[in-house]
Amino acid sequence: MHSDPIRFDQLSVVVPVYNEGPSVRSIVLRALALGDGIEVVVVNDASSDNTAAELQGLPIRLINHARNLGYGASLKSGILAASRDTVITIDADGEHAPEDALRLLAVFKEGAMVSGCRKAGIDRGFVKCVGKMILWGVASFASSVRIPDINSGLRVFSRKMVVPFFRFFPDTFSFQTTSTLSVLLSRGQIIYVPINFFPRVGTSKVMLKDGFISLWYILGLFARMRLLRFCVFMAIIVIGISAMAAILMASSLWVKLSWAVGMMALGLVLEVASRDRLAGAQVTVKD
Repeated sequence: MHSDPIRFDQLSVVVPVYNEGPSVRSIVLRALALGDGIEVVVVNDASSDNTAAELQGLPIRLINHARNLGYGASLKSGILAASRDTVITIDADGEHAPEDALRLLAVFKEGAMVSGCRKAGIDRGFVKCVGKMILWGVASFASSVRIPDINSGLRVFSRKMVVPFFRFFPDTFSFQTTSTLSVLLSRGQIIYVPINFFPRVGTSKVMLKDGFISLWYILGLFARMRLLRFCVFMAIIVIGISAMAAILMASSLWVKLSWAVGMMALGLVLEVASRDRLAGAQVTVKD
């Protein structure tokens, strides 16, 4: 627990922005109101709407990208530009309440990342839900821990915890996912705190291709930091595909049944194996 009073003059809030004109001013003002002396770094990722006008006159540190580089690139720019080591990230689309950052700060401690934990079932759309389940499953297998919320945009962490991994993080929307995985694979701790969640203002910028990009970077981080477990994971995928092909092509009922029993046995073995935990890696969920 964070026993000392919060020193807001030692905190930086990073807000990535791309075409969030309707909500960005309110979010930034609420971030500034968190405490006296807090630094708010806003990264305008070449917005084409009225975002720039909404930011005028605010006591913030503003970074303007000459062209649209992506959500992850904006977070990287903001984190590197922040003058304080402890960083809060908040999305500008209105899904998160900046005031909830105080709940995260209350349990923040050195060496840990604190993340907001949204309620299950918040995502709308079948494809989006399935995609997030796949990413969650791969990341959970890679880290050997159950991850309550893999890509919440509201977080508190130390710059030195994530900056060394920037080369492994994409410039797109999977920054939060890969940063979560990097902390767990490096045997760090993530503390989850329940937070409020609201419908976003405006239209989501996340596209189907972002899901594939996220999976690619997750697999890359998985392979670099847990090569043996990654090889086991890929072997399971190959075996599964081969088994399905054999079942579909086999004409004998007994062959199909033997494949089915074999896959069930493999599943039981993997279930037992997946209960092993990486030494030191921790996920803590607060009430």
